[in-house]
Amino acid sequence: MPVVSQAVGTPLQAANPSGGKEPKRVVRQLEASTLDVKHDFVYLAHPLRWDVMMTDRGPEVLPALTQLEFQPGLAGVLPVKGEMSGDPSYAITTKQSKGWLVIPEDFEVTAFGERRRGYRHVYDGRGGPDSHHCSVWERPYQVGGTAMIQRDEAGYIQFLRDVAAKVMPPIDPNVRRGLEARLRDMHRTAASASKNSYTADNVRAQLEQKLQAFTAPEVQPEIRAGKSPKPAPRATSGGDDA
Repeated sequence: MPVVSQAVGTPLQAANPSGGKEPKRVVRQLEASTLDVKHDFVYLAHPLRWDVMMTDRGPEVLPALTQLEFQPGLAGVLPVKGEMSGDPSYAITTKQSKGWLVIPEDFEVTAFGERRRGYRHVYDGRGGPDSHHCSVWERPYQVGGTAMIQRDEAGYIQFLRDVAAKVMPPIDPNVRRGLEARLRDMHRTAASASKNSYTADNVRAQLEQKLQAFTAPEVQPEIRAGKSPKPAPRATSGGDDA
């Protein structure tokens, strides 16, 4: 029977000073699981990785996150005897040396309308107990013998907003110029399409508002103590090999 927990105890706790006491597990009764094996993971952000996303607020500039899966043998994840997911300590240290930021495991999020700590669930699956790890914005269910996934896109977008506000430093000037160019390209495309589409006209207006706000003089934030991350090779969203 699939089991879902509110947090997953992993070797990452050694690399995550925020730690936090693991919440009690929550058990839900579902049909026999057909979920595939998916390893434990952690979200990573990079100061130079941002993207423009269309949300319920129109175009938004939000962090482009990636998942580091704890799959033994990949990306420096070391195998652990008797465990399906490996030890990510070395992999995380390597990523951090390249400027990546670990999103704390106990980060407070909203998923399916409920506020909670932690962005991961774990279910029983085809690989046995606790063999399918997924984000809290994914809710597995079954139709007959087929596993389906319900997604909370709005909850995930709010998570990105919170990461931008609480984890990410101010956007690098070079990245900001790249994002501004992308917004202008989107605006030109929307302006061309707006002649024949009411929806495209609304998008064009939203992009105009975003460009006005995005190109306004930025208020310089207070300088916070701490070591500046090393820059990644690329300054826009893309793969996770920086």
